[in-house]
Amino acid sequence: MGRSAYFFLIFISFCCQIARSEDEVRPLSDLQKQVEKQQNEIEELRRQLNRQSGLIENVSESQIHRMPSEGESEAPKGFLDNPPIDEDPIEFLEALSRVARRTVNGRVHIDHWSVPKSSSGINIIENGTPTEDPDNELLYRRIRIGVRGKVPPENMSYRLEIEFSGQDGSQFRDAWIGWDDLVFFQTIRLGNQKRPYGWGHLNSSNFMVFLERPFVVDAFNEDSRRFGLTSYGVSEDMAFNWQYGAYYLPIVQDVGSIQADRLQTEFAYRLSNTWWYDESSEGRGYGHWGLAGTFAFPDGDAPNNGTSDNEAQFRTRPEGRTDQRWLDTGQITGAESYQILGIESVLNYGQLQIAGEFQNLWLQRRTSTGDNIYLHGGYIYFSYFLTGEHIPWNRELGVIGRVEPFEN
Repeated sequence: MGRSAYFFLIFISFCCQIARSEDEVRPLSDLQKQVEKQQNEIEELRRQLNRQSGLIENVSESQIHRMPSEGESEAPKGFLDNPPIDEDPIEFLEALSRVARRTVNGRVHIDHWSVPKSSSGINIIENGTPTEDPDNELLYRRIRIGVRGKVPPENMSYRLEIEFSGQDGSQFRDAWIGWDDLVFFQTIRLGNQKRPYGWGHLNSSNFMVFLERPFVVDAFNEDSRRFGLTSYGVSEDMAFNWQYGAYYLPIVQDVGSIQADRLQTEFAYRLSNTWWYDESSEGRGYGHWGLAGTFAFPDGDAPNNGTSDNEAQFRTRPEGRTDQRWLDTGQITGAESYQILGIESVLNYGQLQIAGEFQNLWLQRRTSTGDNIYLHGGYIYFSYFLTGEHIPWNRELGVIGRVEPFEN
C-alpha cells in the first residue's frame, strides 16, 4: 500500500473521532490525549513504511529471480510476505533460475551424393521408371539445435532437440523430462527418446564410424525415437548397465500427436556389460557385449489412413542417403505381435576396434491373413586410426564416445 493511502486512512479516522455532536462537551485533557495517540500511530506507520521501502531497495535482482540454493529454505524475511504492489506475479514465477544448469548443443551435417551410372532397377525404385536415373544431390543431412540441463536440487533433468533439415518443416527429436537419483529405478525419463535396442542407433550420429547406420538397425528400429517411459541404470563399478521401458509404436516427432482407436505399444529392454576396461591406459582398451530386444503389439487391422497406421512395417535405405527406401516389407496385414532379440559385441585395442551386431525378428499373424514371418540381419566392422587415436567408451550407457585427435 502506498504512503498516501496510509495518511488518507489516518485522516478519515481522525475526522471520525472529532466529528461528534456539537452539543457534546469534552474536557481539554481528553482531547490532548487523543491527539497524542494519533501522533503515535502516525509515527508507527512511518517506521513501518520506511522499513518496507528499505527492504525492497536492498533486495538485488539476483535475490528476486534466483531459486533458493541448497540449505536456503526461503527468500529474505518479510519480502514475500509484503511484495511490492508493482511486481508482476506472472513474471516473478516464470523468471529463469540462476542456479539451474543448462547446456546448448547443435550439429550440422552436410552430404553430397553422386550417381555416376544408371541402373534400370534403381531407377524404378527411386523414380518409378527404368529410364530416369536419380539426380546427384547436395543436402543438409542434419541441422539440429538443442538444450539439456538439470533443475535444482539436481534430481530432475530435461532435454529438447529440434531438427530443421526435414522437407516438411521442423521436427523434434529428443523431448523428455527425467527424474534422477531414484532409489530403485535410478533414472526415469518420460517423453520422446531412443528405444534401447540396436546398438548402432544408440550411438550418436556425431560419433558414428560410418556416414549411415547398418541396414538391419534402421529396418528394425526406424527413426529410433518413440514416446515412452524408460528406466536407466548402471552398477556401482560401471560394469553393467541396463535400460527398459514401455513405448508407443507410432512415430510422434513429425506430427506431435498419436491418434488411434487401438493403441500400439511395446516393452523394450537392453542389458549390456563392459567386461574389460583398461584403466591404466585411460580406456584405450575395452570389451563389451549386450542383449537387447522388444515385445511389440501392432494393429494389423489399422485403416492405414495416415492417422492410424499399422506399425508392423520394416524398411530401410541403403547405406547411402536415397529418396526411397530400397528394402520395404510394406505394412504386414494381420500382424498381432512381434519380438526382436539382438546381440552386440565390441572389442577395442588401442586404435583398432572390431564391432558387430546380429538381430532377429519374429512376427505373428492371424492365420487367415498369412504365415508368420522371421527376419534377421547383422553386420561387423573394423576401424583403425593410422594416427594413433582411439574411440572412447561410455560405460554408463554402453556406447562409443567422441574421438579426440592428438593434434588439431
